[in-house]
Amino acid sequence: MDLSKPILYILLIIAGAVLKKVGFFKAENSNLLAKIMMNFTLPASIVVGFSNFERDTSLFLLIPIGLLAGVIPLIIAFFATKKLPKETRAYYMLNLDGRNIGCFGLPVLQTLFGPTATVLCCMFDIGNAINMVAGNYAMTTTMLDIYPGGAKKRIHPIVLLCQRMFSSFCLDVYLTMMILMLFNIKIPAQVGTFLSPIANANAFIAMLMVGILFEFHANKDFLSDIVKLILAHLGFSVLLALFMFYALPFSLEYRKILVLLSFAPIGAMCSVFTVRCGGSGAKASCANSISVLCSIIIMVAGSIFLF
Repeated sequence: MDLSKPILYILLIIAGAVLKKVGFFKAENSNLLAKIMMNFTLPASIVVGFSNFERDTSLFLLIPIGLLAGVIPLIIAFFATKKLPKETRAYYMLNLDGRNIGCFGLPVLQTLFGPTATVLCCMFDIGNAINMVAGNYAMTTTMLDIYPGGAKKRIHPIVLLCQRMFSSFCLDVYLTMMILMLFNIKIPAQVGTFLSPIANANAFIAMLMVGILFEFHANKDFLSDIVKLILAHLGFSVLLALFMFYALPFSLEYRKILVLLSFAPIGAMCSVFTVRCGGSGAKASCANSISVLCSIIIMVAGSIFLF
């Protein structure tokens, strides 16, 4: 069993944190990395992923499941945190919505199970990515009436939600790829070959960015919010895993892989969106780092016991 990639992800997070500690990076550098990721490496990885994708209509059911797996926890967090400040509510809503499939779940499960896992991850991630690249940020800012970086404008919430979602280049690319897939239009192999070097940098930048944002404070409030978030994330992951295993009409092998996919960590962009909404980037990145470690342990252990 090749564990080199999961271990590499942990080492990249540690490297980012250490390099910030010694002064090589500053916390503000994460903004530049986020811009590079959102406008170059992540869109490229989306296109490359779809260029190698084999259309399977029986798996289209995973698209709405991937979407709802993020939206439902966000809505529950919205109602469960009504008495908390907006910044804290944004922290919970953003970090419970969706999973890191492209930079973590896909490469890890691909390493463990090969092409079968690739197809399942890609189909689930179509719906999940709508949340991760723009949907969770748009829904959170709209539902909490947050206007990052500017004056408040009187815009209907639905219009505002659509504006924020479709202003995301990543989401535009994902939706374009989904439309091409629905009509069974193949992306030329040359496009995937050309973009592969950029796409390959996506996981590196994402994990390094999480490390740069990482901070740990041994005070009661800091630790309490992190523990609550991790437990809530794992709780929703358990519920999703049970649904994947007992409710879906797929083969036993497919359902076992989907169970492990349910335990993918918190999305890499959640920390950046948390900062944009005035929340604690330190808490979000710390929780993200811990969730990566938890996911590696659960996925590797699960692959041993389930297969």
